Amino acid sequence: MIKNIVKRDGRIEPYIPSKLNGWGRWAAANLGHMVDWSSIVIQSVSSMPDTVATADLQEKLIQNCLDKGTWSYYLMAGRLYASHLHKIIHGASIPTVRALHDRMVADHVMVRMDYDDDDYAQVESFINHELDYDTPHFSLHYIRKKYSLQNRATGQEYETQQFVYMRMAMALAETEPRDRRIDLVRRFYTEFSAKRMSAPTPNYVNLGTTLRGFASCCVYVVDDNEASLAVGDHIAYRMTAASAGIGSHLITRSKGNPVRGGLIQHQGKLPYLASLGKAVHANMQAGRGGACTTYYSGFDPEAEIIAYLRNPRSTEDRKNRDLHYALVTNKFFAEKVARNESAFSFNVWTAPELTRLFFSPDIEAFRREYLRLESDSSFKKEYFKPRDLILTSLNEALETGVAYLANVDEMNRHTPFKEPIHSSNLCLEISEPNRPYEDMRDLYSDHEVGFITVRYDDDRQQTFNFNEPLTVAAVDSTVPHTVFAGELKAGDVIVADEGGGRVQGITQAHEEPEIALCSLGAIAYDAIGEHDDEAYQEAMYLTLKMIDYCIENSHYVLPHVAVTAKARMNAGVGLMGVATHMARKGLRYDTQEGREELHRIAERHMYHAIRASLRISRERGVARWMHKTRWPDGWLPIDTYNRNVDELGNFEYQYDWEALRAEIVQNGGIGHSCLVAYMPGESSSKALGKPNSIYPVRDTTLNKTDGSVTIRWAAPGSDDQALHYQSAWDVSEVDMIKAYAVFQKFTDQGISADLWRRIKDDDKVSSSELLTHYFTMVKYGMKTRYYYNSNVASDRSLENAGSINGGVDKVECEACTM
Repeated sequence: MIKNIVKRDGRIEPYIPSKLNGWGRWAAANLGHMVDWSSIVIQSVSSMPDTVATADLQEKLIQNCLDKGTWSYYLMAGRLYASHLHKIIHGASIPTVRALHDRMVADHVMVRMDYDDDDYAQVESFINHELDYDTPHFSLHYIRKKYSLQNRATGQEYETQQFVYMRMAMALAETEPRDRRIDLVRRFYTEFSAKRMSAPTPNYVNLGTTLRGFASCCVYVVDDNEASLAVGDHIAYRMTAASAGIGSHLITRSKGNPVRGGLIQHQGKLPYLASLGKAVHANMQAGRGGACTTYYSGFDPEAEIIAYLRNPRSTEDRKNRDLHYALVTNKFFAEKVARNESAFSFNVWTAPELTRLFFSPDIEAFRREYLRLESDSSFKKEYFKPRDLILTSLNEALETGVAYLANVDEMNRHTPFKEPIHSSNLCLEISEPNRPYEDMRDLYSDHEVGFITVRYDDDRQQTFNFNEPLTVAAVDSTVPHTVFAGELKAGDVIVADEGGGRVQGITQAHEEPEIALCSLGAIAYDAIGEHDDEAYQEAMYLTLKMIDYCIENSHYVLPHVAVTAKARMNAGVGLMGVATHMARKGLRYDTQEGREELHRIAERHMYHAIRASLRISRERGVARWMHKTRWPDGWLPIDTYNRNVDELGNFEYQYDWEALRAEIVQNGGIGHSCLVAYMPGESSSKALGKPNSIYPVRDTTLNKTDGSVTIRWAAPGSDDQALHYQSAWDVSEVDMIKAYAVFQKFTDQGISADLWRRIKDDDKVSSSELLTHYFTMVKYGMKTRYYYNSNVASDRSLENAGSINGGVDKVECEACTM
């Protein structure tokens, strides 16, 4: 039984039970019958020695709350923990924002931001540390260990939760005009502290510091030559060292193909994939080994070998576990699978035009070229069974979780971009165009390097910047329209005050190389009233403003990436907390009523993303390469979505899309080339205290581990019988694909689309069932599929299976995990 209390200043006082009871009552305030504070107090007292330190007693109370394992007890633990953190980090009193920043600047933890005494006085008037007391323990603990600035060598801590949010808000508004920036600080801070807006990990830890790395995932493509392959490895090496996750696609010839006219026989892709794996793992990404998903065509002659590279049963000469692999197919491939027909393999060397059409939206043009080559007796053909290959990949996914899929024709069809999209990123939510680098000097150029030279009918020649907007009367149209110079073809008539004329042909071209970047943010759907569109628009506007700041102010280790990133202004705004919203409404992911609600969520999200981007474009202009997209023509996702989605529910639009289209056309486009991507969001969802992404929850309580940080997580309100969470393990793969398809309808990029499968004892997943999953993806227009999570119930509990480290070797980039 406790007799004496050792205060934090070293004083010893007699134990007074009423004081401890007061702690318990205070910590349980507003939680009602969901917690029993007295049992927590009694349990804590009974296990403590005669003399105990205040801090130890408070930690014991917190631990006993955590051991109860419910949302309400985690809130109670959070109140106690918030008080505890304030004392151990700040001492007797919480400092002002100015005082803390002065100290952190003096200790070289952050930089001096351009705010004066009056600015800091205004900031001090709206920071609200009381909000910490409404935060669950796991959220506070995750922010403390993962996101707050500290000297990790000495263990010196500086920030509690509200200081983290204020630092981010002040950094994001620092470059804004002085007459509005304090208002923007307040608005950013309000969204962060209310947990309506979610930032990626690099923003949490880099804003307000000397570190300026914000765009954390890159997607590059490699061409069929030695120089481009070398540049590709260099990109992977440098970007991994800069804490980026990597998405790559090596569009090269295959083993046995001739090189230099047959003087050399090509060694195939495996040596280059081995080199890529070593380049990625030579450096660390945010304190762990680098990560890369590399993409390969289903028609590639080496596809079957690549599909097995992560399999532990593969021979050593055909094993590469340094990379993850995504099989890229199209609708024609799926048709071959459905009919169990053979197909011939090809690559960029054997069939360059067919390869070009593979990365296009025109599946009929691809079919015609394929059939032409098939009937050409001079074209050497080697056949394979697409069904065997897709089943290899699907079984690998079931066994390892990490064999991914991408439908490339859908990626190029349902998109605002005009240029080819070759692959996605590490986590499969990005769908943006890129082009290979052929010269290392281009990678380090600080300006656009592409150009194109045309010859007119009168033999004049003229050279244009490859990306330059031109007014053209196309050979197949009488109406002048805007193109970029790289789109020019013979027969086009360039309309210009000086020069111009009918294009006879292209005499020289140096295409603009490009690495696609993802700059991300997210909105917590459950934190905004479902009828409060004004609040939703505010959250979306500020999320896009945050992305703008990160694109414009990031440090780019490869200078040309800065050029293309700022010209594109690619954004990817996702969602968090969708599972909680569904639980509050008592809806399931696998019913028509549930899909109709998901449709309302997805439509609202994209509509407000476009409106916010329009608003931003009126402040700073449209994206510089807007003419390289279809937005100026009035493109909307409702124009190109897969119409099979319509059969999944009785869907009605909530918003006036035609009025929005008219605004876009009148404005000449929007502020960003793309807007929405649904990333996994595993990291920042812990800081928010919400379920991640658009997924159903794996379980309502989980132990989650991220590096050295382990938390006990619970779904919000999950101990309230009024909320009905559906477990991801109870949603069939087909029903989950249908749910994703509804989101894909309104998504200009992609989805990190996970699937879940509970396997009991000797249950088997048949080949026909795996094929059904694939065909359902193709039918409803899913662009990508990410992890296939499986649980073996006889070997481990569902809770462990649902944990981050449960069975699947998950690797995600810092931005995609948010």
